[in-house]
Amino acid sequence: MGPLSNLAKFFLVLHVVMAVVMVGAGYAQPIVMANLKKGGPNRVPLMRVSKGIAQGFTLPFIVIQPITGLGLILTTHNLWNPFHSANRWLFAAIVLFAVLTVLDVFVSAPRIRRMHKLAEAGDYDGEVFEKDLALLGKVGPMLGILFLTITVLMIWKPGAPDLHF
Repeated sequence: MGPLSNLAKFFLVLHVVMAVVMVGAGYAQPIVMANLKKGGPNRVPLMRVSKGIAQGFTLPFIVIQPITGLGLILTTHNLWNPFHSANRWLFAAIVLFAVLTVLDVFVSAPRIRRMHKLAEAGDYDGEVFEKDLALLGKVGPMLGILFLTITVLMIWKPGAPDLHF
């Protein structure tokens, strides 16, 4: 394989930059969640931060990563075909990303939105808020492990031939 096309380089840079940005968000959100456990009125600004992370980082990531990943697959002339035996790592990463997306979109994000509304309404110590916080305390680490596993697969590429660009 020759050098990557400019379009493939664009997709690669955007794909990597978005992953790096998500690492930062991935470190910030657990700190916010840990502080939410303390209870009280400080939950209002903390939920604003949590909602900002979810809407400003996580949602764009979930949208942009598959687009840039597909762009890489299509512009690298079958180099990163997830159905090729040397790219089982990529297929596994795609499946894990789908699981991460489902957990985030259907479990985590709705709870964060609801908790934000509850906090803004002054119901930051209520039963629903506490149940949602407990659920996020379980789902959050799962999302972190999924993201870490995907990142390791993307960097290590087990089974792939050595690639030099």
